[in-house]
Amino acid sequence: MPSRDDAYGGLLHLGCAKVDITPPHPLPLAGYGHRKGDFQSVKRPIHARILYFRRPGGGAGTAVEEGQADAESDAGAGGNWGAEGDRAPFTGAQCLIVSADLLCFGTDTLAGIRAELRSRFGFCDEQMQFHATHSHSGPQTTNLFTPMLGRADAGYVAFLERQIIAGVEQASQRFEPVTVEKGSGLCEMGIFRRKMTGEGMMMAPNPHIPVDSEVTVLRFVVAGGRTDEAKSADGATIAARTCASGAGDEIAGETVGVQNAKVAKSEEDAKDAGSAEKAGGALCSQDAGSVKTKALLLHYACHPTTSGDNDLSSEYPGAAMDMLEEDAGGGMIAAFLQGFCGDVRPALVKDGAFYRGSDAEIRQLGRKLADAVQGVLAGTLQLLAAGSLAAAARRVPLAMQPAPTPEALRRYAGLAGADADAA
Repeated sequence: MPSRDDAYGGLLHLGCAKVDITPPHPLPLAGYGHRKGDFQSVKRPIHARILYFRRPGGGAGTAVEEGQADAESDAGAGGNWGAEGDRAPFTGAQCLIVSADLLCFGTDTLAGIRAELRSRFGFCDEQMQFHATHSHSGPQTTNLFTPMLGRADAGYVAFLERQIIAGVEQASQRFEPVTVEKGSGLCEMGIFRRKMTGEGMMMAPNPHIPVDSEVTVLRFVVAGGRTDEAKSADGATIAARTCASGAGDEIAGETVGVQNAKVAKSEEDAKDAGSAEKAGGALCSQDAGSVKTKALLLHYACHPTTSGDNDLSSEYPGAAMDMLEEDAGGGMIAAFLQGFCGDVRPALVKDGAFYRGSDAEIRQLGRKLADAVQGVLAGTLQLLAAGSLAAAARRVPLAMQPAPTPEALRRYAGLAGADADAA
């Protein structure tokens, strides 16, 4: 009798993990010039969420940048397995997405992580995507920016590397065949943050400039674990069984209520966790005996700058992901991809001016985004056809401003702040 993996060999296989990357001791945060010293408290722990994709028998699955050495591609195609020697080389296509509650991943930081993952898992660089949610309340991980934005702690960077590699190892032990569904909706959270005044361009709310409020959701459903109806790419209905609720009753229709949500970390979070159930959330409890959602991957564009306090936090993206995971239960992983958030920030406005929020506003915005995702999941999703798995990278040349003259550099050096750092 063929194994389950054989039966679903043509599908995408996904392994997931969530690892804690909260610093073990206070250190400087990244993102604001006004904060001084180490963070004062941990408002919300921070995490890295790992989605490890494989397509058995699909070839290397890598499209390298034109002009790169063939050896680099060959090393990532499944042949370079380091000193372990006991891991069977994987001959299909594979890709990795790491989403972390950080301001950024510096290229200096990534060098060691990439090298270790190349050695242990056979990835090439194009197959590894390290994504920071751009939280302005996480630790600095690079020294390539001005010190005003925080200095990287070498001990923490080493800890971060170990945790991510451990998370990839965990994900590599949890592969399951999945189908992929896609949907989108709106989340009215952000507002344009630049406004021309008589004094020049100012940091101020500008509702007259449109912003992108779309939230795009990919849902990865364990093959054979469909619990509602989905639409294929041509619009045909895919027949599927319903999911049993925590009480053992079948839930009919296109949406499935949330059951047995995990206990939230606080009374306020407990209220938030219950709101999805009241609204008829679309994530089936994994305790119901019918495996459904393995992971969510969502994309939204808004700066995580809710709070400017000197406190560690996963900001609204981390809060939203935690809520979605708590709503679903059963180890489901929800990962956030930040869009082009440039001049878009949370619309925390009073008397025509921005104000900084606290953890209460972070929680509220997180719930707002989580509810928007639940709304997408409660609707009709498009079932994506099983296709190839590939990765590509391209460097795009960008025009730079003319370099300052020596006289200008000497003048900048006598100033304070970022100008002096740049000089």
